[in-house]
Amino acid sequence: MKNLRILFAAVLAAFLAGPAAAQTLSLDQLLKLSALPAGLPLQKMTAALFPPEWAYRGHVNQTEETYWTANATDYDYDTETETPTSWVSLRPMPGGSVDVLFKTTSNRNIEPIRKELKRLKFEATPVTCLECQGERYTGPNYSVTLYTGKKGPFPVILVIHQDPPIDATPARPVQLAAPLVESSPEQAATPQLAGQNSTP
Repeated sequence: MKNLRILFAAVLAAFLAGPAAAQTLSLDQLLKLSALPAGLPLQKMTAALFPPEWAYRGHVNQTEETYWTANATDYDYDTETETPTSWVSLRPMPGGSVDVLFKTTSNRNIEPIRKELKRLKFEATPVTCLECQGERYTGPNYSVTLYTGKKGPFPVILVIHQDPPIDATPARPVQLAAPLVESSPEQAATPQLAGQNSTP
């Protein structure tokens, strides 16, 4: 009987850890996304860029921002809507760089990234954020800004801004994101960052 209880506990732990692990991306994965060359067939590359539980969704309405979501969803009984538990998007920025946004419903999905930043000994500096908490970790050629406690379907938003090489041709053409049309809860939660020092 004791062995049966141990086996049940192990199966339950694996079941609960599965979806969370699928929605947790590493700092290295997100940095690679920000450095992808322009013109790649991103939809066809989804399986190579993300775990199997992620799906390509196309562009955010009227922008050049491309996004993916984890298949797991949270249901809001008040609004009768479903929201993906995690979202990643690539947002072209002035100067040819691309910001990576990782939005999620749970702090546990960004804990591995926070631990990695601490391991790298990046110092956190406060960032102004209305009705939320913001902190920025600055590396040698990139920064990671973390917003927590936000209202809306994604209370946790992580933004990676990677500086393009000074003497290199920009990885992507200069493209300014058009104003976001808020037609869904996911899009309404997307912060419009004009640059590294912007707030959501």
